[in-house]
Amino acid sequence: MPQRKGLKIFLWVIGILVLLIIIASVVIKIVFTKEKLLAMIKPRIEAAVQREAEIQDVSISIFGGLGADVQGVKIHNLPGFTQEELFEFKTLSIRVKFWPLLKRRIEIQKLILDQPVIALERNKEGISNIDDLIKEEGEVRIPLIPFERMEIKSGQLTFFDQAKPARILLGQIDQEAKFSIDQKMENGKVLGKISVAQIDLDLPDLKKDIPELTFSLEHELNYNFAGDSLGVEQVKISLGKALLELKGQIKSLTTAPVVDLSLSSDKIKIEDLLDWIPKPEASPLAGIDGSGDLKISADLSGGFKPDTLPQFKGQVVLSDVKVKTAQLDFPFEMSYGQIDFDQKALSFFTSQGKIKDAKIEINAVVDNYQDPNLAAELKSDFDLKLLKDLKKIPEQIEAKGRVKADLKAFGKANKPGELKFSGGVLLNDARIDVPVLAVPVENLDADLTFRQDEIRLKSVSLKMGRSSASIQGSAKQAIPFLLRQKEEIPVIDFTLNSPLLNLDEMLPSQKTEAKGGQGKQDTLMLPPIEAAGQINVQKLIFRKVELSEVMANVKVSQGIINIDNVVAKVYSGSVGGKALCDLTDPEHTRFDMQVNAREIEANDFLSRFTLFKDHLFGKMDMSATFVGRGNKVEDIKNSLAASGKMSVNQGKLVNWEMLNLLGEYLQIKEAKDYKVRNLKNSFVIQNQRLYFEDFLASSEDADWHLSGSLGFDGSLDYALSATLSKALSERFDRLGELSQFLKNDAGRVVIDLQLTGTATNPKFTLDTSRAEKKFESQLKIKQEEIKDELKKKGEELLKKFLEKK
Repeated sequence: MPQRKGLKIFLWVIGILVLLIIIASVVIKIVFTKEKLLAMIKPRIEAAVQREAEIQDVSISIFGGLGADVQGVKIHNLPGFTQEELFEFKTLSIRVKFWPLLKRRIEIQKLILDQPVIALERNKEGISNIDDLIKEEGEVRIPLIPFERMEIKSGQLTFFDQAKPARILLGQIDQEAKFSIDQKMENGKVLGKISVAQIDLDLPDLKKDIPELTFSLEHELNYNFAGDSLGVEQVKISLGKALLELKGQIKSLTTAPVVDLSLSSDKIKIEDLLDWIPKPEASPLAGIDGSGDLKISADLSGGFKPDTLPQFKGQVVLSDVKVKTAQLDFPFEMSYGQIDFDQKALSFFTSQGKIKDAKIEINAVVDNYQDPNLAAELKSDFDLKLLKDLKKIPEQIEAKGRVKADLKAFGKANKPGELKFSGGVLLNDARIDVPVLAVPVENLDADLTFRQDEIRLKSVSLKMGRSSASIQGSAKQAIPFLLRQKEEIPVIDFTLNSPLLNLDEMLPSQKTEAKGGQGKQDTLMLPPIEAAGQINVQKLIFRKVELSEVMANVKVSQGIINIDNVVAKVYSGSVGGKALCDLTDPEHTRFDMQVNAREIEANDFLSRFTLFKDHLFGKMDMSATFVGRGNKVEDIKNSLAASGKMSVNQGKLVNWEMLNLLGEYLQIKEAKDYKVRNLKNSFVIQNQRLYFEDFLASSEDADWHLSGSLGFDGSLDYALSATLSKALSERFDRLGELSQFLKNDAGRVVIDLQLTGTATNPKFTLDTSRAEKKFESQLKIKQEEIKDELKKKGEELLKKFLEKK
């Protein structure tokens, strides 16, 4: 019986409580109507945010907990912004605990915000649509109200910058959190998770959309009310596929936060990072693929101030990294690398990098993030073949040989063309095959040092066939040009010394067989450089001409080679002058030479450059200018133009078939060989013919005067005047009695001839006009003498006749 009685009492109590709740609910509904609630809430919201507000519905709830439901809230934006609403949501549900209310304490049991949308915006003048809501003066304490459960469902946050324009969207934001406070109201604890399933970036520097990116955060936080201190027991951050963990403490959280936090990560896949990092077309990351792992650790300490952030420092450890770009056929590999950073600088180091078989050590520091300065050092040891594999040299060039590099760079990181360099490169026993050269460059040793933007050639030595040379000098502006950051071309200053340079061996003029079976003429193309220097060559061979003790100044500019102040010994004499070689059109090389030769052996010179071989011997002086175009003999012959003067003293003219034929024609057998006392000649070459002007030659047997031309095809068109010696003149009877009329006042026979035909088959035509004129003159004199004699005799007869009368 007592048990049944107790059960009845309990049921009555429950029934009374339910009845009271029903009565209270009805009373509340009657007292707190929608209209009254809106009248109470809306003005307070509009006063707080200084904006117009709309509320679709609001109601008080008892069932499911004491609280309120607010639906369809919109907070309008200020004028001048593109979005109509600053903030809106579908539903806000708040449930509070009943018994704490009796003690005048609010404890939220549940707070649920459904589909909130926040639209942050900055106009073209740089003013934000929430600037008026941010209080910068004084300390602002954030009231903390405990809650057992808080949720955000399908939220969205956007930011739009009208000036750039740029837009950031965080969508599908969901949050769950629990907040509890101990009985003494001293410590609170927050557990929860927030996730962002959609991140869209529309930024002016991005030319294409980035892959999908998500974000989530799990947190366990302890808050001490008296100390205003937040203990971060654990915060797990997931960004894409990267997982980070944060621990530490934040003091003075609601006034002036001071942090002491540490951040660490699990291994992060580099390929995952590259998948979601934005890569504009102009970005250094464009076209980069990579793999490997990295781990991050960092510490953050200090207070937040208006112009500064807390102190931070950290480290990124890289392992098993491979990075490949569109410019490289082979990846950069790194088994280990380390990045150290803080708020002032970042450093990177690896001694285990490589590209193919080339080992690479890098040590770099970047400071001043706003205007970054770079100091870097690179060491490497590789074979020249690597440059061919990396397509850094033309495909038709073959190269091999060891290279050791130790380079340092410093300057502004965002201005690579202005970086300053130091260090050096050693090249040992290299070989380079270039199609335009008939022989490879071998035994190439070089010691290059770098200083500022200049490369210094401390010593360069090489061999090419039988030739060898050593070079010293410098190349200014070379490094910016090689980095392709400046249009200014390198300026080279050099000195070349060589015991032998056989240009015929190095630069053959004959056609070479190209790959694929097509014959082609190799041409020499100068790289885009400016150069000036001096050459000193003990022996130089070019087009079978052998020069010795050659000294000259050389200047290269815009594809044109100027050679000046040339001094050399050639053909037992000396030669000087200057030359220009224009390679701007490498298929049709243009040249312009001025030559001054003294006491060179005439036969050596004439045998090389003319068809007049082994006939004229003696010391020859010459000054001449030659101009032409082409790389082949035929091209040069077609375009050659020249003018000059030459003279030979105490020479000898022998075994010249034309002279022999001339002697036979004139019946002067002694005319086969001549000792030439002196020979002077002015000549012009044009239209493939050699013209002689004022050709004078003097010998023991005759004096010669020649004018006319010789064609490159051997054709003759000359007028020859020969004044024979007295001894030959007395024996000359080619014209019989008329021969006497060829003699001048000195009694020497003067013969005029026309030379036609060819050099191998000449034709002689004797010009007798000189003898005929002299005969007519003498005949006229005889006639006058006879006439005078007859007249005299007539006068004498007339006188005698008159005397007889």
